[in-house]
Amino acid sequence: MGALSLGALLTAACGSASPAANSPSPFAGQSSAPSSKTNSSAGGFSATCPTSAQITPVAGIAYPEPQASTSSETVLCGYTDPTSGTNLVIEISPSSGTSASLLKAVTEDQAISQKATAAPVSGIGDAAYIYTRPDARSDPNRVATTELKILAGSKLINVTASQSVAQVEASGRYLMTQ
Repeated sequence: MGALSLGALLTAACGSASPAANSPSPFAGQSSAPSSKTNSSAGGFSATCPTSAQITPVAGIAYPEPQASTSSETVLCGYTDPTSGTNLVIEISPSSGTSASLLKAVTEDQAISQKATAAPVSGIGDAAYIYTRPDARSDPNRVATTELKILAGSKLINVTASQSVAQVEASGRYLMTQ
């Protein structure tokens, strides 16, 4: 499935296009790794990928520097553990007037399409919802993919990883400090 921004998903309010955390990196096939300094700063919106030193302690996996790209104000940060192959994907985009109720509705629809149940997460951003896909059997490490979607002021943040709910929430909480 193509990689659509969370903002585009909320605008369209349908389907799930977040990259699977256990799928190949969204940057596979690029001749050189984009810089972790990739950021977007158009229209008052600003975002930068966390460095390896920043994300490793909170994610609990020793990720190398991210492969990052920017498209239409969306920053996509891909981290792949070279030992286990575990991916962490962080997408940061402008919220473009998205409400907490729309984030909830879209996340619930995505969770249902993945045969999962979305749950609210308190204390992260203005609104946050999380769900875990029942896909552990397809993961080489037998860990299910967890998705966290956050509305924080002018930003929409999506964290997708084959990690525990606690690890994904820790990454989301860290991103709120940036």
